[in-house]
Amino acid sequence: MASKYWIKLYHEILDDAKIGKMSDTLWRRTIEMFLIAGDYDHDGQLPPLEDIAWRLRITDEQLAADVEELERIGILSVNGSVHLVKNFSERQEAINSTERSRLHRDSKRKGNVSIPPNFKDTKWQESLWKSLPELPGIYAIHYGATGKSYIGASKNVQLRMKQHLSTINSGIHSMSDDFSIYGPSTISVEMLEQVDDEKSLPSKEAECAAQYTNDDLYNAETAKRHRDWDATTEGGICNEYETIRPIDTDIDIDTDTDIDKKRKDKEKINTFFLELKAEWLRLLPEKTQPRTLGGKNTGHLKARMNDKYFIENWKDALDRASRSTFLNASGFFTFWWFITNDENWQKCLDGNYDDKGTAQQHKTPRKRIVILEGESEPREARG
Repeated sequence: MASKYWIKLYHEILDDAKIGKMSDTLWRRTIEMFLIAGDYDHDGQLPPLEDIAWRLRITDEQLAADVEELERIGILSVNGSVHLVKNFSERQEAINSTERSRLHRDSKRKGNVSIPPNFKDTKWQESLWKSLPELPGIYAIHYGATGKSYIGASKNVQLRMKQHLSTINSGIHSMSDDFSIYGPSTISVEMLEQVDDEKSLPSKEAECAAQYTNDDLYNAETAKRHRDWDATTEGGICNEYETIRPIDTDIDIDTDTDIDKKRKDKEKINTFFLELKAEWLRLLPEKTQPRTLGGKNTGHLKARMNDKYFIENWKDALDRASRSTFLNASGFFTFWWFITNDENWQKCLDGNYDDKGTAQQHKTPRKRIVILEGESEPREARG
């Protein structure tokens, strides 16, 4: 099924002899038939010729002559009174994952993989997200290269779109695999509907997503859940949406506060990582240096960051470890070993790895204070 917003137009048209030999007028008429078939959205079937003539602002006689010639060439076919664009449905189908992988492998072998811009280059993104308003509503991201779309809802469509495009570019979005092949040139965005009542965002999103098949959507599973929830709520408004929705990276209804908190938390962790990293480099320049933060290491670092005792003593522990002959010569002693749990760094602080003859300074019972996620007050850790 074709999209209602665009159609695929293949490069091979430029080398198709039957199209290349057309007059300029007939060439234009061919493209117009493709566009009308896509807009009509009946698997290549065209609307009645009198409707097409009116839309193209030409006479019925002119259109009839052009259609007859396009039938002769093989662009159109006729079945009774119904006209069809040949092979339109097959040519507009979304590419499945197997075919997409094959195309990517072929491109790599030929050395012509379409490399997306560096994630720091946001020029292509900016013109797209700035075209949308800072209002609540339903939005769409269309990918012309695949014929698929992403439908979402947000209380601030412009801000949410900016976030989407950034994650697409950085490789962690459901559209990122296709982006790595086709790049940004056929991505378009659109505000489908402004929604003043924010509680009705899920039901409105479900209505818009229902116009697409699962194969046409990048977030089909998310859209299906929204439709299911909407069907169980009174009056078509999912008042419990904010509390019942599962964790999903493609759920789109985030308040400005939610987005800002996530951004600040990430910045806080990165700042803390850089502080530890700089001290590790200063004290242990010969040891392997940490490069990037990610995966389970982020969780380990966040746990240490929320431990008040670690915050107060990690520098002393690392300084003491840097003067240990045993640790400096040991392969297990790495930055990530130091922060991976509560035991390793405390052993360093207690002097367990000190050279012989070094005084033990921290072998005293202590309370370990932590700040749990979602709480503002510190408490004593148990166990």
